[in-house]
Formats: sequence, structure tokens, C-alpha cells
Amino acid sequence: MPVHDYRRRAPGRRLDAMATALVESWRQRGSLDARGENKTGFSGLLCTFKPSDMPPSGSSGHRVQITKPLALRTISQFRAMPINTGAGLSGHLKSHVVGAVRSASVEADGIHIQGVLWDKNMPGAIANIKAHERLLGLSFEASDIQVADESADVWVLTDLEWTGCSILLKRAAAFSSSWIKLD
Repeated sequence: MPVHDYRRRAPGRRLDAMATALVESWRQRGSLDARGENKTGFSGLLCTFKPSDMPPSGSSGHRVQITKPLALRTISQFRAMPINTGAGLSGHLKSHVVGAVRSASVEADGIHIQGVLWDKNMPGAIANIKAHERLLGLSFEASDIQVADESADVWVLTDLEWTGCSILLKRAAAFSSSWIKLD
């Protein structure tokens, strides 16, 4: 299976006009709530400002580092970002969206996110996340990544477009110190 190079925009990754309008509407409202209670809140550490513990997918075997200036410049992109989970909580499955990021902040230790998981829409997936919460971390998805020096062992990222987040086992996360806490 080919691995996507996240430094480049994915082919055919353009949203149609209706999808673009819907995403913009969600961002302006700051909410993706369904009627009635359909949400379990969460918070977590997405990544630190230290080099990743493992190379993320799409990084050609290089560990990566998100800098604080990059995080500060791009933090607004997280609002209304989808959060997904994969089968067995072992990776990303972009088509299995289980919630949304409501806010993100740059803290001393890294990028923190807060959001909701749709427990009525995805009861099995959310139950699985709750059952394994202490073993779980977070991972990011990004495209259009710029790297300071592609020959370096650790790629220091200088620009990117955040495209999503994933809940997965810490041992599968590039940043193993990431974590998630459910409300």
C-alpha cells in the first residue's frame, strides 16, 4: 500500500463548494453538536515541542519536531478539526470520524486540544476509547509540510496545514507522551 507524502497536498484533496461552506459554518459556530446529548468531552496533549519518539507515517523514516513558533502561527487551524480512530486503536482511519476538536492551545509542554466525541453516533468506538483510555494518546494529520533540512535525522517542520487528529494507542503514536482524558 503506498504511503502518502504529507509534505505535499493529497491528490484530489479539494472540497466541493458545499463541503467548504459547511466546514466554514461549523468553524464560525464553533459547534458540531447534534440535538440532545451526543457528546463526551475530552482534552489531551497532541504533541510536544521535542522531537517525536518515532517517525510518523509519511515522514520517510524521519522523526519530526514541531516548534513553538510554528504551533503559535497555525493553532487556529484546529478549530472544528475532525478526530478519528482506527481499528484496534492502532492507527489513523480518516473515514472513521468520532468527534471534533473545539479548541487548541499552545502550552509550555506542547499543543493541547479539547473537543467532543459523538457517543450516540459512535457508541461502540467511544466505549472502546473509554475502556482503554489510560493506554491512549493522540496523533496529528497534516499536509503541505515544509522541512528545514530534509537530510537531517530529525525533520524540524517550518510550515504545515493541520488536517485532523487521531486517538490511538500511545505505543503507536509518534509522540508517545501524548495523552487523552475523557470528561
